[in-house]
Amino acid sequence: MLEELNIKNFALIDELHLDFGEGLNILTGETGAGKSIVIGAVSAVLGEHLSGEYIRSGEKKAQVEGSFKISSNKTVRTILSEMGIEEEELILSREITSSKKSSYRVNGRMVTLSTLKKISQGLVDLHGQHEHQSLLIVDNHLYLLDALGGKRLGDLREKVSSQFYILEDLKKRQKRLQADEEESLRRLDLGKFQIEEIEKANLVVGEDKELEEKIKVLQNAERLLQLSNQSCSLLSGEEKEGSLRDNLSIVLGKLKEIILFDKSLEPVLRSLEDAFYQIEDASRDLKKYKDSLDFSPRELEEASERLDLINNLKRKYGKTISEVLTFKEKIKKEVQSISQRDEEKGVVLKEIERVSLSLSKKAKELSLKRQEIAKDLEKRVKDELSNLGMKKCQFKVSITQREKEHGLIVSTHSLNLEPTGIDKVEFLISPNPGEDLKPLAKIASGGEMSRIMLALKSILSKVDPVPSLIFDEIDTGIGGEAARMMAKTLSSLSISHQVICVTHLPAIASFADHHYYVEKEVVGERTKVRLRHLDKRARVRELARMLRGEGITETTLKDAEELLGSARGHRDSP
Repeated sequence: MLEELNIKNFALIDELHLDFGEGLNILTGETGAGKSIVIGAVSAVLGEHLSGEYIRSGEKKAQVEGSFKISSNKTVRTILSEMGIEEEELILSREITSSKKSSYRVNGRMVTLSTLKKISQGLVDLHGQHEHQSLLIVDNHLYLLDALGGKRLGDLREKVSSQFYILEDLKKRQKRLQADEEESLRRLDLGKFQIEEIEKANLVVGEDKELEEKIKVLQNAERLLQLSNQSCSLLSGEEKEGSLRDNLSIVLGKLKEIILFDKSLEPVLRSLEDAFYQIEDASRDLKKYKDSLDFSPRELEEASERLDLINNLKRKYGKTISEVLTFKEKIKKEVQSISQRDEEKGVVLKEIERVSLSLSKKAKELSLKRQEIAKDLEKRVKDELSNLGMKKCQFKVSITQREKEHGLIVSTHSLNLEPTGIDKVEFLISPNPGEDLKPLAKIASGGEMSRIMLALKSILSKVDPVPSLIFDEIDTGIGGEAARMMAKTLSSLSISHQVICVTHLPAIASFADHHYYVEKEVVGERTKVRLRHLDKRARVRELARMLRGEGITETTLKDAEELLGSARGHRDSP
């Protein structure tokens, strides 16, 4: 709710402070008194474009500041929370310099124009010769129509939105699977080859070391045979001459003879006897080794080929046989995963078909419900406009769908799908007979626009989250019963919203909860705009002036009192 407005050096206003209240706030005054300047100042603080010169003559800059109560405004508080602002009072300010440049602040913090507009759209709807109107934003029409549908439609829309995002995720998953398919096939073929190559080798851990030793022996088999033969001859005396064993046997015989006379050599004898038996064992082992040597070029070739095979696998898949075998297990898992992709693609495709079918039914159901609500809204708006003096005005809720290749299939049509469903909703108006229906934004007349907006707002008031409504030039071209109906509509609307209205009609002004009188006065050689909050007595005189002009009489005062009493009676009635 707009609580305060401070204006300085703006157009004819040198300095002005306004306190607005809840309910219906009415601004009246002579034609040209400056009422529209006050509305222009509100428009300025909301971030709207200002045409013409708005800095008071002789001044370097103009300043406008608006203070808003936002404790119950969840939309705006969410936006401010994202900015780190948690206060329950919001102050928007705008400074306009002589170079026509503007600076904007939110609670003293400098912000961009786009940020200011994002905030202000949830604060005030300003109807008249201004563009700050939420109903001119086509995207809002769908939201407002759905809000009229209540919880049942809201739940259905939520289901559509939820399934929309589920379907989007499934399609992304399907796209990823398709994009990876060529690479996956390549990796699958390679993986199968690698597994087959490793498994075919029948690797055994440590086998490469054994082969290296075996090859070393086979490559030197002739020399080993020669050396072992010579060693056997020297040890075992196969050549019967000068063998180590024979010579040692002779020495043992002599020592045994010596011991018969001298026992001191017994340790030497035992030591040499041990050595003799060890030589006997070594001689047998050496002979076995010699006999085992069987040089075969084919065996060497086979061992070398086997080692080459192992070394080739190690170059490809790991530094050791263990690493090669570990790599094989890893590739097996990857191949298994890739092999399951086709199965996964099938599962995803079936899920896409299932969700699409369900979503198609719900989106169609949502669209049909919207059409029902739209017909009811059209009738109610036409009735409201008729009461407001626009009997010939036509209003239509346009609900259309856009076809899209590979979209959602609904009743054989491939349609564009959004989180809100398949519908695009737009309010269309034809103010005068013979004119085509046009979008709200293309209606030129400020008075017509204000009345259309009033009609819509009165119907949508319970679901419209914007708390403050400002109507300028709303009473242009109407009077009599239409004026009284407009006054009652404004009064009813002010129960749920703060309404600020500039009017020339006493029938409307009489319903005010807060009545302000705007006037011009000349001080010295400067024209200034002044504003007064009228008490009951002053209100009666202002209503009398509005009824009969400046020639106020007792009769006109009595008429004004009756008008005020009648309005009060209507407001007090259940």
